[in-house]
This record gives sequence, structure tokens and C-alpha cells, in this order.
Amino acid sequence: MAKKVGEHITLDIIGTKKEYTPSFFEKLVYKIAKKAKVTVLEISKHKFEPQGFTLVALLAESHISVFTLSPKKELLALIFLLVLKSLQQLQ
Repeated sequence: MAKKVGEHITLDIIGTKKEYTPSFFEKLVYKIAKKAKVTVLEISKHKFEPQGFTLVALLAESHISVFTLSPKKELLALIFLLVLKSLQQLQ
């Protein structure tokens, strides 16, 4: 049996009418990182016109990414977090 090396967590938010800003998700990324006990090194984001944005948080342990698309003022957000166990834990 293969050893488990980390967790892959996804969150889909579909059908909301509220327009969330990139800064909302940046704050959310910091909250997720704190709960997951991981370190955010840097966040990069880009807003698309007329709607949507992408955000990537570089973690010391892995990354978190968020992508939104807001056709007809609806939001789809995909959040991906992968945290690998340390090499010492894998042995």
C-alpha cells in the first residue's frame, strides 16, 4: 500500500449572487493557512475584465489557489490546498 503524503482539499462555491473581491479571498487564504498550520510566503492575484480573478498563495509547504468566474453575476470558486508531510514523517 502506498504511503499517504498529504491532503488535497477542494471547495466549490456555486450559485452565489454576491460579488466577492480578491481581497476577500486573500483574507480567507490567511484564515485557511492559520487553521492548517502552514506558512504563507507570498500571494499573487490577477483580476480579469469584465469579471473574475485568479489568486495563488505560495506556501512554505505547498500552495493554495483560487479561481473565480462570474458570468451573470454568479460565482464559482475553486480552492486547492495540498500540504505535504515532511520527509522525516514519510520514513
